[in-house]
Amino acid sequence: MPSLRPGRILKGAFRRVSRIARILRFSLLSTNSRVYGKPHRSQPVQFLGAGTISFGKNVKIGVHSSPGFWTTYCYLESRGQTATIDIGHNTWINNGFSAIAEKCSIKIGENCLIGHEVFIVDSNFHCLDPRERHSGGHISVGNVDIMDNVFIGSRATILKNTTIGAGSVVAAGAVVSGDFPSNCVIAGNPAIIIRQL
Repeated sequence: MPSLRPGRILKGAFRRVSRIARILRFSLLSTNSRVYGKPHRSQPVQFLGAGTISFGKNVKIGVHSSPGFWTTYCYLESRGQTATIDIGHNTWINNGFSAIAEKCSIKIGENCLIGHEVFIVDSNFHCLDPRERHSGGHISVGNVDIMDNVFIGSRATILKNTTIGAGSVVAAGAVVSGDFPSNCVIAGNPAIIIRQL
């Protein structure tokens, strides 16, 4: 077996130290004290908010061989006391993932695959009426339920009041809102069912 060159060993050690330092830095920047479970973090994760964030067993965050591994981080914010983010067993989340629960819940089932730079929210965050947009008017919120074994493509956006049935696929770049059944492919903006699986 050929021996490793000193330069290659040094580069590998530098990458490991850099990755650990980034993960530690974002852990120190996190403010949420209600995080339950321990995901395997290849990429940094920032936990914010007053609500709960929970992980099942064997949840993985970050993919070395995907875009944004060194330049992005995972952002999980459960803002209000009643807000929850719940990620099920064996789900694998790619780089640059963001989920923000304002008041409701974001649930991601077991064995899901989530592409890079996916964005999931349970709120509009601002009133749609332009007269009330800056004065804290009525903000629309709603749960997000992603069932087991769903595959979400890169840069998809999942909006409030959305349910995605087990085994379905969300195409890259889709903007998803509403109820979708199991075992279908969802694509477009606004997303529609384009085929059954």
